[in-house]
Amino acid sequence: MKSFAMDNSPGNPTPISSVGKITGAIDLAKLQMSSSDSPRILALDLANRTGWAYLTEDGDRDYGTWDLVKRGDSHPGARVDRLRRGLVEFLEECPAEILAFEDAQRASLNWNTGIAHAELRGIVKEVACSRGIELLSWYPITIKAYAGCAGKTTRKDKAAMIRACERLLGITVYDDNIADALWILELARQSPDSALERVSQRKRKKPRKKSVQRKLFR
Repeated sequence: MKSFAMDNSPGNPTPISSVGKITGAIDLAKLQMSSSDSPRILALDLANRTGWAYLTEDGDRDYGTWDLVKRGDSHPGARVDRLRRGLVEFLEECPAEILAFEDAQRASLNWNTGIAHAELRGIVKEVACSRGIELLSWYPITIKAYAGCAGKTTRKDKAAMIRACERLLGITVYDDNIADALWILELARQSPDSALERVSQRKRKKPRKKSVQRKLFR
């Protein structure tokens, strides 16, 4: 993947960190998908330290993290603004047909944590909508179950997802946010056909005649 710089000053997107690349580590035949059939997918584990994983059209994987919170942030909207700018810049360099993310709004009993995730989720939806990118999302327990980490002893063990990446995907990472993003990416790979079909259906729909009220929201 072509690397690109981001402005690291407060309120601006942060540079991508912990970048890695894997080619051929996954058994594509086992997953019944060749690289030529693979849509480009960006998977996100939304958090203050957001993990991301990207599947190129050649079937290669890039991954890393975005730090959305910076010391010295003076505005309460700096975190969501940083995510929006980072996403836009990333997608300019690395387009995607599918954007997949963890829907963890209800995963925490802490209201503030749920609200913070809902804010990030809203940014992801807005950016995806503005670019016509199909959205996929799963609850945390679904992602953990897919990775075999939903048992009583592993569901709260963040390192379990890292071990699952190495054991099942052949990818060694040292950040649980990246591990989660990689498993979200694998989940998205299992249902891209239906996602892309929804995209094509939207394109085939005939535009409806706009009413006076609808014109206000063009």
